[in-house]
Amino acid sequence: PIEGEGGIARRKMWILRQLDGEKKSFILREGEYCIGRSKKDPPFERKNKDPEDPAKGYDGWLTFPWDDGVDDKSVSNEHCVVIVQTDPQRKEPTVFVRDTSKYGTRCSLVADTSCWEKQKSQAAPGESAVEVPSRKCKIQAGVKTELKEGCVITMGTRQMRVKLERRALAITHSQLGQQEKRQLSHDCKKLGIAVHPKWTADCRFLVMTQVQSTSKFVLALVHQANVVKPSYFRALAAGGGLPAAQTVEEAVPVGEHAPPPPKDVRASGVYPPEMLRVGPDGSFPLRNAGRREVFRDLHFLCRSVSSVDYVRSAGGGVHPYPPPGEARGWRAGGESRMGSVFCIEPEGVSTQAEASAIRRLHRRGAKLTTEELISKAIATCDTGCLKLDQAPPPGESEEEEEE
Repeated sequence: PIEGEGGIARRKMWILRQLDGEKKSFILREGEYCIGRSKKDPPFERKNKDPEDPAKGYDGWLTFPWDDGVDDKSVSNEHCVVIVQTDPQRKEPTVFVRDTSKYGTRCSLVADTSCWEKQKSQAAPGESAVEVPSRKCKIQAGVKTELKEGCVITMGTRQMRVKLERRALAITHSQLGQQEKRQLSHDCKKLGIAVHPKWTADCRFLVMTQVQSTSKFVLALVHQANVVKPSYFRALAAGGGLPAAQTVEEAVPVGEHAPPPPKDVRASGVYPPEMLRVGPDGSFPLRNAGRREVFRDLHFLCRSVSSVDYVRSAGGGVHPYPPPGEARGWRAGGESRMGSVFCIEPEGVSTQAEASAIRRLHRRGAKLTTEELISKAIATCDTGCLKLDQAPPPGESEEEEEE
């Protein structure tokens, strides 16, 4: 385990991420995994691990079909074997690879470059050539080679590639009761998954009993994280832990544990029913990569921290909200310099000075919107939801303010 944000212990696990094709990420637990060319009828049953004789076969198979369905004959059916084993001295798993192919396997980052195939160096006149590791990073066949984090394994003439990474799997939750939080922490402790109180970059799941309009749910939409009920991790823990040579989502289907849609009318208006369904890839809610750039051409003046998080995660520019006394100089110092549309959020105005500042900004070209509409624009990938023609807070006349 390593120390994470807020003193939380996070366990990093080895992940083999596909760089081509379906681009899935597979968990590597201790064992041996064969990487090869997918076939219509692969003889997996004969070569899988035999419980009575563990020396036979492999613990898992990773076969990656091509996007265009072309079968690359230069990738062997059993091209290479990835081996994960615990080193008693290091107290953490080490990853090796062994080439079993006909045409070879290339590995970009290895612990010892002497495992690479040798080639003759260019010798100066009068000197004899010597053998040096090949720059093509092709490992010697049959040699067990230790890999480093970030190593890219390349196979075949079409360059089927997978990347070895170490990643901390983390989740967060929203609107859970105390008993539900305790049960979730208990289940995730079994799985070696960190439960973060706040949203972080490595969160892959948001846990909630019902879809609600919370800041974490908006961030989960932007980052294409799965939203599930607590029962998802209970089922994963009951199934014996994280799966080997599978994605986490393949172990327990996410759709079976999707939280129900919101009951309140306000949240229902923010998140349309067509969005709150299981996607073709089994994810929930429906993913849309465009959410990360929906505000790319907009600049915002935000009054709340949650609005700042929304806007930044969706590609928008965030600028400091000017104090009431500095609102008069905003046009010269902000609008003319940025040359972009500005949006500010007038909800929750508590003082007359603040309301006056918002009215001044509005007269100088700022468009007004709300945090709820910002959420809806992200959910639907439609900036038209921002309703940039909202009226400023009521108050003194323009002449009185200028005085």
